[in-house]
Amino acid sequence: MNNIFIQARSFGEVITHHTPSQKKFKYLIIGFHGYGERASVQMRRLQNINLPKQHTLLVCPQALHSFYIKKNTVGYSWMTSHNRGKSIHANTHYLKDLIATLQNEYTWEHLIFTGFSQGAAMVWRAGLVCKEASLLLPLGGDIPPEILQQPPKSFPKIYMGRCLDDEKIPLKFWQRDQGFLKASLFDFSIWEGAGHHHWNNEWSSSIKEKIYFACKTD
Repeated sequence: MNNIFIQARSFGEVITHHTPSQKKFKYLIIGFHGYGERASVQMRRLQNINLPKQHTLLVCPQALHSFYIKKNTVGYSWMTSHNRGKSIHANTHYLKDLIATLQNEYTWEHLIFTGFSQGAAMVWRAGLVCKEASLLLPLGGDIPPEILQQPPKSFPKIYMGRCLDDEKIPLKFWQRDQGFLKASLFDFSIWEGAGHHHWNNEWSSSIKEKIYFACKTD
């Protein structure tokens, strides 16, 4: 028995939020949701950062793979361990197509990626695709193994976060990732806050300050 792979067409749902009729922005922030979540959940997180609405375009793509997390409730996943490489390939093209679509409609000064949990891994991968990004803001997720195994020569600035009691990301992985970034001479800093595996208000406030600083905005 042999397996073959057919490249199929798929449609990704994307949520955007910005001032009506505005086309030019200081910030484009693309946020990736976690495992089993929807793009709308991540959009609420981005809105809670409270960046100036007139300067900010918020975009949340929804993962391509849907499933029932419980009866009559649908969640989305960026990938599983099964055919992982194919999923990475599909997600990479999804992101490239998203950026191209946005470029046809809008302009921006600073491109920023953020994400939570499984979406944090997407942030790291986005840094490979869009080297021109101003900042990567992953929370609650470790660096994907394909990046650890083949480190890129360059990477955007990184501000990564972990809650101190996060059972999903053991401390040894957190320390490993910091060691990797130091050895690779990448520009990074860290945030550590109270709580378990979740996106909290302290993280939102922290990344708002980091965005202003990294983008040199008053």
